[in-house]
Amino acid sequence: MFFFRNKEDEKHLLDFKSKYAIKKVMFGAVYEKVYDKFKDGKKVCRFCGKNSDEVTFKQKTHIIPQLINRSLPVSNFECDECNPKFSKYENDFSSYYLLHRAIFGHKRKKPGLVKLKTKVGVEIQGVDKTKENLKELNISDSEIDEILNSNRSIVKLLADPTDEGVKIEDDGEKLTLTTERQKYKPINVHRTLLKIALSLIPQDEYGNYKSMLNILNKDFDGLEKDLFSITERSLPKYNSYFKIPTVIHFDRINPEDNHPQKLFVLYMDNKIIQIPVFTDNDFDRIHKDKENYRIWVVPPHINPITLVNEKPDFAFHMDMVRLPFKQIDLSSIELVKGEKDSITITRNKSPELEEKDLRILKGEIIDEPKDSQYWGFGLHPEYFDNHVDIKIIFDFLAPVSKTEHTYLIAGCYYRINNLTKEEFEKNISGIEDLILMSMTHAFKMYRQKFPQFEHVELKPFSKKFFQAEIIRQMDELEKNKDGSI
Repeated sequence: MFFFRNKEDEKHLLDFKSKYAIKKVMFGAVYEKVYDKFKDGKKVCRFCGKNSDEVTFKQKTHIIPQLINRSLPVSNFECDECNPKFSKYENDFSSYYLLHRAIFGHKRKKPGLVKLKTKVGVEIQGVDKTKENLKELNISDSEIDEILNSNRSIVKLLADPTDEGVKIEDDGEKLTLTTERQKYKPINVHRTLLKIALSLIPQDEYGNYKSMLNILNKDFDGLEKDLFSITERSLPKYNSYFKIPTVIHFDRINPEDNHPQKLFVLYMDNKIIQIPVFTDNDFDRIHKDKENYRIWVVPPHINPITLVNEKPDFAFHMDMVRLPFKQIDLSSIELVKGEKDSITITRNKSPELEEKDLRILKGEIIDEPKDSQYWGFGLHPEYFDNHVDIKIIFDFLAPVSKTEHTYLIAGCYYRINNLTKEEFEKNISGIEDLILMSMTHAFKMYRQKFPQFEHVELKPFSKKFFQAEIIRQMDELEKNKDGSI
């Protein structure tokens, strides 16, 4: 179940799912082997085409670079000549994201955490979250327990605010930290992501991507920015949502659509980084046939957390609402020096949902036939300065035999923190999702009250009905200031 705060995000998700399907999910913390099958026992390198008569395959080759929190998945199709070349690409990726990796406490290949150090002596480094390390920072025992049981990261910043090597801005709502990025070659940042993508394409499809393989191995002047840009979203909190780096491979459903065949997304801490991958046929359609194309942006609601969590997290989904993205041009083959890099963290003001009470208010079996089920609900919001309390009361009839029906009234009481009356009332889509969640609770309460009627199918009503009825009830509430419906 997804929570949405507006119709645009919901439509984007539904439209995207009609265009792309998930083909593969790879978690960086899982030791997974991706193997090609070879004829006559001769290994062949995916990336240079040489076989084991020409090159060796002795090194352990990682699919997701180890510099991203020591990722574990490996392959058997990368030779010992290509491996050091890709390591040079990864050095540029490391330089490009060094501030991020230091802030979020990435582990190095060697023991310890990533450190950013400038020429003027500024140091930024994450803190390994152990009780001993946190006590050295004069953090209370209760705070230590909270930090150890959360995704929160701790970072040390050693700097004089007057140093030119760092700029810190804090307006009370958000904090921005700016430093100078280490030198890097943009195309190599792109290639690091492209190499991950090409490693995850199934062996029987790999021959369709010779154009992308050329980009991986050769420098070209004047690459098209749209084709060789990445899409990046940053969740605006200092929270490692995706502490386990994860890559998701999306595959185009209809081969005739004018979109890239593959989309690959790297989820890293608070970042969502997307790269398109085109088949050779895609390139022909774009260059020779001059066909227009569209690169879809993967909806942020599709991510590793929502894929593995059965219980929806209201606050997490609200962080995804209208999450801005930016296109970053990584087509240049020239070395970039002196570029500024910033990271901005906002105070936690996202709506947070608390389940206060779920209970059966009434349940009985009535000796009277009914032709069909009847559902209804009532909204009872109460507004405060920085939160909204809302009761959602369900009542429904369900026929259980030719002579009887069941009647249940179920109440779901929630508190939504960091939300005003105006924000609540204009968020019809969010209220729909609350009702949908409450209906799920009502189903469970019905089974609890009437276990003997397990065979009865409870039929939910559509979100279209939710919307019309929510608007009607909210209008009614506005007319009746005493809150009656």
